Amino acid sequence: MDKKNEYAIEGFTINHGKDIFFGTTLTWKYLIKGYYSPYHDVTSFKNQEMGKKLKDLFEEIGFEGIFEVEFLIDKDDTFYFLEANFRASAWNYSSTVAGMPLSFLWVKSMNTGCIDPNDKKEFEDFTDMSEVIDYGIRVEKGKVSLAEWLRDFKAAKGTYYYNENDMAPFEYLFEHWNEYK
Repeated sequence: MDKKNEYAIEGFTINHGKDIFFGTTLTWKYLIKGYYSPYHDVTSFKNQEMGKKLKDLFEEIGFEGIFEVEFLIDKDDTFYFLEANFRASAWNYSSTVAGMPLSFLWVKSMNTGCIDPNDKKEFEDFTDMSEVIDYGIRVEKGKVSLAEWLRDFKAAKGTYYYNENDMAPFEYLFEHWNEYK
């Protein structure tokens, strides 16, 4: 089977899976054989049929918590289930960037016993980037120029280390760069 893309859904459940919240979905900007892509298109969840199936799955097993569900999309746009991560994933940060911090909203919902419909935010589609990994794959391996990469980095609404409101992760990374190479 030839993979066209991958699709990840970020969210959480409460009440033993009876109530579900979908934050963001991600598709990969480029594919890497045997590896995940660190550069994504981020959109809101819209597939109600898939949402019903996922709710039924989580309710069947009684799962409460933060999750990520991943699918392979083949050349004819058929979705194939890959895995469910019953934990927060790195990609959950996309929901925070979209105004829906999943960890906070899950705890809030567990405390009240319900999901507040006002917690679901509308947002414009954006890109996010795990910039360290993306830089290594695309710039250091010669797939794009530094100028092209910087353009994509600047355009990304979400980055996993660089954040103007909290520079500590980026500063630490910069100071310890050689340890990561």
